[in-house]
Amino acid sequence: MMEIERPIQHGAKEHAVMLLLNVLGDMYGLDLVEKSRGALARSSIYVLLSRLERKGFVTSYYVDTPAGEQGPRRRLYRLTDDGRNELRCWDAAAKTRATTETLYQRK
Repeated sequence: MMEIERPIQHGAKEHAVMLLLNVLGDMYGLDLVEKSRGALARSSIYVLLSRLERKGFVTSYYVDTPAGEQGPRRRLYRLTDDGRNELRCWDAAAKTRATTETLYQRK
């Protein structure tokens, strides 16, 4: 069984961002909103990403605008190793909660 070294440090929306980045790879902020199917809002995605970046769970980098297109460079977000570890902790905690709830319901 995985040992959890610290309490989970993010909420459900941060978890959704980290999960999407883990499954789908590097993404733009608005792509995360689109892929979340309504779980994430345009108005809060960059606040969430900034918070995750400060915690060290996400990193970002800029890419140039594709040839023939206009606009500023775009920022891509990537899950870090610490972010992947945090997801594993979240998963372990969720499994522990589910097991505990099941045990208490049997009494």
